[in-house]
Amino acid sequence: MTRQLDSTAFAALTKLLDKLTDKQETHQDVQALQQIKAFCKYSDENITWISGMLLHRLKEDHAQTRLHVVNLIDELFQRSRAFRTLLTANFTEFLELSLGFRHDRPLPGPVSIANQLRDRALEVVEQWNDKYGSTYKQVSLGYNYLKNNMSMRFPEVRARAAAAQAEAHERQVRSQALLQDKYQHICAGFEGHVADMTATLNQIVSPAAAPDHMGSHELSFCVMACVERFFRTVLVL
Repeated sequence: MTRQLDSTAFAALTKLLDKLTDKQETHQDVQALQQIKAFCKYSDENITWISGMLLHRLKEDHAQTRLHVVNLIDELFQRSRAFRTLLTANFTEFLELSLGFRHDRPLPGPVSIANQLRDRALEVVEQWNDKYGSTYKQVSLGYNYLKNNMSMRFPEVRARAAAAQAEAHERQVRSQALLQDKYQHICAGFEGHVADMTATLNQIVSPAAAPDHMGSHELSFCVMACVERFFRTVLVL
């Protein structure tokens, strides 16, 4: 039997949830979220209290509040087996309140936030099904019902991530192929200049072989000409 939460703890927990589900806020209070997580880690009984209070908040008549609740539920669902057990026991209610697919239980407004709420709920249900569907039958049944019976369009996050990864790999392969072709092209073009560059370098390395009238200025010019010819070969090819 779950122990009774004392009035002080209940008041503190209510205050934290007020911060995290405030309809006037678009982002959750990070410090309050950490405190909720710490409260849940203390005992499974605390998780039982949190689970019940969140389902109650999910009935609030404002889409922004419900969106905050869904995000908080996802945080706890991903971290606590006890929370997953409790939520999946009430999974149908969670789906109805977060997706509004029943005509007698539509999502509250504003409409734009309600759409965000629905999209977010579909996203978390899809993620939960991918990760926990084999363990929690209610999750897999709910997911399949929404997809096959209600024809709801899930975001297919994992499929899109795999496609993006494949596309990135393909781009990398093409880039490497282009670089390899560039390198081969440079090497082929460079061979035609080897003789000229060798002669110029020989003059630099062996000043005695240079004409008597060639001074240090002319030698420097030869060095610059050699370097310039090399870089022109690389850049143009």
